[in-house]
Amino acid sequence: MEMKSGAREHFTKGVELYVNRQYDDALDELKKALATEPGNTVINIYISKANAQLKKASGASNLTDEQAEKVKKLYLAGLKQYMSGDLKGAPAPWKEATAINPGDIKVLKQIEKAQAELTELQKSGIRYRQGFPVKQKNINKTGDIRWKNEKNIHNGYAGG
Repeated sequence: MEMKSGAREHFTKGVELYVNRQYDDALDELKKALATEPGNTVINIYISKANAQLKKASGASNLTDEQAEKVKKLYLAGLKQYMSGDLKGAPAPWKEATAINPGDIKVLKQIEKAQAELTELQKSGIRYRQGFPVKQKNINKTGDIRWKNEKNIHNGYAGG
């Protein structure tokens, strides 16, 4: 099959990811390939297959369009909190999403990941403050924390 070199690279990587059941990443690569080779039937077939596998894995086939959209928004809200360092807050929207779609593997894995990271911080003697893991040795007896930014030393509450 004839393909431009950029499309071929993305397509090959996308198929490899698909075979390894990494459907999200496969879709990203396949969409890049399709952008270079618009209308390519083979690429479109793999995109459809990857979408079907994602839908199957998430259990979304039993959801209405509104429910699926709500789960997606909740997933992204939790992801935004997680990426900003809010390990305690991120699971809340994900748990709300699992109330709508209990079989969503992607959401369940994210909850597990955030909880595992919090547990690991606790085991390491690190107290957690939203967006800022704090080593125990930097906390004084009153619970204040000292840290350096670019120019100054600040005091703040470590939370917990």
